Amino acid sequence: MSSHDNVIRVFTFLAHCSGKHRIERLERDYAMLLETKQELPKTWSQFSHEAQVILNDLGDLNQLNELEQTIQKIKNDVAASIRDVSGIITTADMVHACKEMQLSLSKVIEIDQLIWEVDDDMDGGVNFTEFKGMLDRCRSDKQDLEPCQLYLLVEFLLCDYSLKFHLSVGDIAKFHRWKESNVHKRFESIVCRQSNMENLVSLQTYWTAMNTGIPKLSM
Repeated sequence: MSSHDNVIRVFTFLAHCSGKHRIERLERDYAMLLETKQELPKTWSQFSHEAQVILNDLGDLNQLNELEQTIQKIKNDVAASIRDVSGIITTADMVHACKEMQLSLSKVIEIDQLIWEVDDDMDGGVNFTEFKGMLDRCRSDKQDLEPCQLYLLVEFLLCDYSLKFHLSVGDIAKFHRWKESNVHKRFESIVCRQSNMENLVSLQTYWTAMNTGIPKLSM
């Protein structure tokens, strides 16, 4: 995979997180409706004719079909946009991404800050131009002057091809910016405690190490 394709991979992963969450929610709703539809005939004899009409409406097949079509449309949209970088990464996307990555960030304080640092046009989201520009600026910043919260997360994901949200110490050591940056000192808080460069570090542990003076390392 080329470096450009890898950047696209991470951008689209983050930008589609709220869409994937919506699919999961609708699929749960569909399963509940389907279960209701299957169970109703077994209990209809217990109700009056008027009640049976109401219950039938609640489990109406048309409602199931409409929901199924909605789910499929969203799935098709997500699949079609797997390399589409015309969208933006929103706060909602980042909220759902953090849940999937098991990264403890608060929506109001920390997630909004990630977006704000990179949102050059102030539209409330990060488009691909802003995303790529952030990477270029941070990688060339030898004085640690650029805001780098989102950058720290993205560099981890760029190395995490399987999106398991764990990387070896050796993989983290290869990150571009740290070879010529004071950020490397924070990384040493991870390395100095590891006897094996193949040891895995979670995204949460990495994030804590990069954002606190004395990180509490827990695998």
